[in-house]
Amino acid sequence: MHHTEDKPRFHRESSFRLRDLCNANPVRPVLDNCCFFQAKTDFVYDPHVHAAYELIVSDGQPYACFLNGEHLTMPAGQLLVVQPGDTHQGILSCGQKLFVVTFLIEFDPPGEVSPVLFRKEASLAARILDPAAIPHAPELCGVLREASRDESPRSGFVLGGIFSALFWTLLPAWPEALLDPVFFRETVQETFRDNLFRLFRAHVCDGIRVAALAAAMGMTPRSFERKCREVLHMPPGAAFLDFKLRHLEKLVARSELSMKEIAARYGFENQFHFSRLFKRRFGESPTEYRRRHRG
Repeated sequence: MHHTEDKPRFHRESSFRLRDLCNANPVRPVLDNCCFFQAKTDFVYDPHVHAAYELIVSDGQPYACFLNGEHLTMPAGQLLVVQPGDTHQGILSCGQKLFVVTFLIEFDPPGEVSPVLFRKEASLAARILDPAAIPHAPELCGVLREASRDESPRSGFVLGGIFSALFWTLLPAWPEALLDPVFFRETVQETFRDNLFRLFRAHVCDGIRVAALAAAMGMTPRSFERKCREVLHMPPGAAFLDFKLRHLEKLVARSELSMKEIAARYGFENQFHFSRLFKRRFGESPTEYRRRHRG
């Protein structure tokens, strides 16, 4: 049985299919530990070199430290990320409270040398972020803190999922100039792809001009086209057509709509134009494709 949308009874709208993106991102943040820390006296940590990433949030008062020999002061409520290879030395005052999260970043496939998050020569102060200025970050930080006190058997899985969401929420807030070029290529470009695909989905029926896509992405047409070629390896118009045809591939195989109805609904000149483009993309006409998948 092949199901179609029951328009008289309901409307369904989906922003994206997570299953379609499962293999898109080769980077995986892995939570190691969440810790609530309170200083019992004024003291300065011994200098130590980090083997993992550490996200530090200070409650109620500023946090000071030496990071790679540079003195930093972070306002209360903001966060700082220390990365592997950094030399770190916290400066604590009596009663100071910290929420500290240690984590790793794994790559698939693993390389001989994994890129770090930040450029080594970039500003250390630029690593400090204010979660209140980032959509959804305060809520995710709060949920992570609350869940960190849960000692149930499944709490680790919950914490891992919450931290992953927080990591990907924070990542776009760091400027590109701060991020390691290899890491940026592997991760932040996924944000461009995801945002563009959301636009594609929103206009899959009516179409959209390249200039309008560029404006919606906050880019000039020239820089937008260059970014599309860099990330998707094709110009924007071809990328949108490829997205639309892959969307229609499932509709052709599973729905009861005629090819004429599909062509009209999704903005093709006629069913012959649609059939020609479909065959060029999948190697057979829509009718042949449907017959083979239902045989």
